[in-house]
Amino acid sequence: MIRLFPATLLLAFFGSTQALAEPIPVTNRVVVTTADLDFTASSGQQRLERRLAIAVIEVCGEASSVDLVGSNAVRRCHHETRAQVSAYARRAIALAQGSSTVALAAR
Repeated sequence: MIRLFPATLLLAFFGSTQALAEPIPVTNRVVVTTADLDFTASSGQQRLERRLAIAVIEVCGEASSVDLVGSNAVRRCHHETRAQVSAYARRAIALAQGSSTVALAAR
C-alpha cells in the first residue's frame, strides 16, 4: 500500500497538469443598471456612459504596462466590448427619446 501511494500521487499530478494546460474559455459579465436613468436628459446619458466605461474595465480588466501581449489583449477587449455596449446604449437612448428610426448593424 505504501508503494502505491507515491505512484498514485504522481499519476494524479501528471493528470492534473494536462487539465491545466488546456485553455479555459472565460466569459465575464457585468450587469449595468439603467432603471434609474433618464435617457432623454444629457445627464442620464452621461451617467450611462460612465457606468458602461466602468463595466468595460470590470469585464476586460487592466494589464500591466510591462506585459505587452496582455496589454494588447486588454486593449482589444476594451475596444470590442465598448463597441458592442455603445450600440446597445445608442439604441436604448433612441428608444427613450421616441425616435422612430433605429438602425442596428451587425458584422
